[in-house]
Amino acid sequence: MNNSNTNFLKTAIAYLSLIFLTSLITSCSEPYLDFSDPINERLEDNTLCLKRTVTYSQGYGLNKDIYEYSYEDSKLLEWDLTRITDSDTIIITYTNIYDGDLISNLIQSSPDMPETNSFFFEYDENNNLISQHLNGNLLMTYAHSENQVNIFHYIGILLKEQIYDENNNLIRVVTHNQGTNPYQRTYTFDNKNNPFKNATARFPLTNLEDIGDNNITSTSYQGTVLRREYDYNINDYPTYIKTEEYNNRYKIEVLEYNN
Repeated sequence: MNNSNTNFLKTAIAYLSLIFLTSLITSCSEPYLDFSDPINERLEDNTLCLKRTVTYSQGYGLNKDIYEYSYEDSKLLEWDLTRITDSDTIIITYTNIYDGDLISNLIQSSPDMPETNSFFFEYDENNNLISQHLNGNLLMTYAHSENQVNIFHYIGILLKEQIYDENNNLIRVVTHNQGTNPYQRTYTFDNKNNPFKNATARFPLTNLEDIGDNNITSTSYQGTVLRREYDYNINDYPTYIKTEEYNNRYKIEVLEYNN
């Protein structure tokens, strides 16, 4: 593999880490964000997302992402990402390591690269996530209050304030950029099922952004409203999602389930 491809892979893996720095591990004993789905509902509905295929319009710099998920019962053990561009294909594997029902470690590896990344997650006595580490280095910390999580850079700078509704859906994010005024995004949701609502723990690099029961239908930012269109199966899980993005870009997701 030439140097340009190697640099691209390194950049891509780092980029993916930032994207996924972000659905942080949660459990049914979470005191502030209520993750305690009624156990009977979980037993009756064992739907799990097995595959997502995301196709991108022009302007993203890539063509397609294919995510394939593996479980043990409802525990998400591993997922493979195949990223396809005009010039290359990257395969990245994410492996969860559990301590009970909490994800304590996540290993990110690629057959195209000799390096692996190891994420480590710490929790308080109530199973709230309090810190995230990468390869032994602290990345960020988390402070929980009722229906809100504040995320801090490892040196203590506030990065985000995230506010949730009663279904754990993220309805508002205030982002703090050093040297600029904070900016806000707001979200609306449907009343259908999130593809991963039955997973014991969500993939843990999403900073508690996608932990709710429902699906985003619109994102509002500085007067612009970006919408998502859905098709659902008979059990009200999305099978098709079209997401509007800035500059007339869009992406289309096709989702497959175990039943």
